[in-house]
Amino acid sequence: MIHIVLDTNILHQEGLESRNMQLLSKLSNSGELKIYVPEMVRREFVSKKILESHDKLIEAKNALIEISKKLLKNDPLRETLSDQEKNLTSLTDSVSSALKVQFENWAREANAVELKADPAALDSIIDSYFSGAGAFRKPKNREDFPDAFVNQCIESLANKHDKIYIAIKDTAFKKHLETIPNITLSDSLKDFFQLEELQALNAKIDGLLKNVEALKEYLSGQQFIDRLIEYLTSNEDPLSSIYVEEQNIDGINNLDIDSFGVSINYARADKVNVIDFSNPTYIDKGHYSLDVELATTASIHYCAYHMDYVQLAQQRIKNIDQTSMDGEGVCDLSEDYLVTLQGTIEILFDGEWSVEELDTHSAYLNTKKTKIETILNIESGAILKSAMS
Repeated sequence: MIHIVLDTNILHQEGLESRNMQLLSKLSNSGELKIYVPEMVRREFVSKKILESHDKLIEAKNALIEISKKLLKNDPLRETLSDQEKNLTSLTDSVSSALKVQFENWAREANAVELKADPAALDSIIDSYFSGAGAFRKPKNREDFPDAFVNQCIESLANKHDKIYIAIKDTAFKKHLETIPNITLSDSLKDFFQLEELQALNAKIDGLLKNVEALKEYLSGQQFIDRLIEYLTSNEDPLSSIYVEEQNIDGINNLDIDSFGVSINYARADKVNVIDFSNPTYIDKGHYSLDVELATTASIHYCAYHMDYVQLAQQRIKNIDQTSMDGEGVCDLSEDYLVTLQGTIEILFDGEWSVEELDTHSAYLNTKKTKIETILNIESGAILKSAMS
């Protein structure tokens, strides 16, 4: 049995529906891997999702208020906007509940075990707080309290098993965990799945299932790849709906302006010049995925101070769209850049199909008649250079 503990940052990086999380669930449901989520990790993950959603609702409400201010007082549209604002307010509790239920559903379907901190360990955690031991980077560092509770769960689990795995990005916390001899650390789930024992387990499970290897071979073959490329590059969706947040973007310094709140949006299907697929992966019956990496043009949204914005070259300013500026001189800006994008594409079809049937149906992938569903999940990206240069 393989035992893996998930950290908060890994859950935020992956989300609950990523290919890697689905693969974890597959291995867990095989009975040969067990997923553990410390209670503090669950609380941090869900609460952050709730706060982010509430912030977005507030932004939407403020946008409606701004629009309303631009209308005449007797314009009937103002009442409509006011009703929409009230609807957004009423959604707050519903969104919170939905996010909690979403995590509970994932945990149930993935057979994940929640690790609860031992109340009896509180005195030991407080001693570590004052001494700077364990998960605390220095004495009396309050920011490390969540990690201290997670650490107590991990050490308790490590005492019960010869070997446990932890997927974690927090470099400071990792330094402490590296001192525990029977723990193997991975910076990401992608790295975790590259471990020899995980590849062996995945191959073992796939080998027990009919047609899996043959279907994986077909999905990575040139004929299917050509059809997939044609589908992705000749339709606006799904590339136009991609969204990559700042923490998953490299090359932000290529914007050549002090910025924050950077995101990659609206990738252009008609501007794709490189696209590669690899690593066909079985998720479930009739559910496979491929790693994808592509280069195209996309809209980069970011915030910058107006003083920095006006000092840019006039030729560049002409190509920047400024959507708003607040009272502190912070501008919302967007412009087109060449980017690379990395992620996965899920392929879903009738689980009873043979390779020959999948080949027949894939000929209609780029038509309304298709019986194959695809889901593009872009997880990270890099900003290269301005599309105007």
